[in-house]
Amino acid sequence: MNETPHPPLPLQIEAERLASIVRQNVPSHRRVGFGEDYWQYRSYQGGEPATMIDWRQCARSTKLYVRDKDRPPPQTVYFWADRSPRMHKQPNPSSPAKADRAFTIAFALSHMLLRGGEKVVWLGPHLLTVNGMTGFRTLTSHFLPLQKTEELPPVTKISRHAHMIIFSDFSSSSEYWQNFIRSYASIHVRGAFCQIVNAGEAGTPPPFSSTLNNVGWHFLSHDVADSPCVVLSHIFHLLTAPLREAQVQENYAL
Repeated sequence: MNETPHPPLPLQIEAERLASIVRQNVPSHRRVGFGEDYWQYRSYQGGEPATMIDWRQCARSTKLYVRDKDRPPPQTVYFWADRSPRMHKQPNPSSPAKADRAFTIAFALSHMLLRGGEKVVWLGPHLLTVNGMTGFRTLTSHFLPLQKTEELPPVTKISRHAHMIIFSDFSSSSEYWQNFIRSYASIHVRGAFCQIVNAGEAGTPPPFSSTLNNVGWHFLSHDVADSPCVVLSHIFHLLTAPLREAQVQENYAL
């Protein structure tokens, strides 16, 4: 007997709406990581479009050749968003709580990435890995409605050269975050920290921001009174920047 799916909650609906707005201004072919590179030539098969023929290669032979494209493998993007009690405080009833805004942006970004064929992994005591739009529903169902917890993201074994996006107000231990950044940067993970603040809060970079700069990670700040479209678009463009050559370097930015 099939279970009736739960209706989407307001935060999920808002995340999908936000993703749709930002996606309209993003080229449909953009993916996390880097563009296509050919990996082999093969003989042209009758009936294939002539546009597939590599005429430069054919000039060296009496045969017709097609340059096959190797679709880039899905990139892995790791997420974590703060659900501590302080993130749930809502000093201004007209603005969302910091936790709600953090998860809205994280879910919207996940929606865009999953739609583009990437893989999303949520950091926690047990890694939650999702793919495709079914995976998006699994992700939102796992976290909604949001529950308060003091847990911080773990330093655990993850894919080298992956991407990581962290959402918090970063009021917790600066020493913890410094160790966190260094641990993941040592395996060439690219990172961005997005600080979520309430209207009137300073929004100044935390003490460990110098550590971020030293390893080439990004720091962004977002006020819940502002539209989330700007910061979502910014993070997505950082993720999809065409930096193929950086994939083989030992130190590089997101």
